[in-house]
Amino acid sequence: LNSYTWYKRNIPLDSSDSIHNTLMYGTLDDIKQLLSHVGKAQVVKIFSETPKKIYSDASLHFCCIFYSKDWGSAE
Repeated sequence: LNSYTWYKRNIPLDSSDSIHNTLMYGTLDDIKQLLSHVGKAQVVKIFSETPKKIYSDASLHFCCIFYSKDWGSAE
């Protein structure tokens, strides 16, 4: 899984920054790997409880649709 954080090399995959940056800048394969390593419930929790202002309108819209369709059963 690629790291999409610019300020630190070895950030834990389950950190808020790592999850948000992967959702914003990662490929679909990166997002799938993130979900398999961290778990859907943790990704949903971070995405919904600790929002970041890094998302473009298009990427935020994608995440919201993806969240409602695929992640709804994560909890």
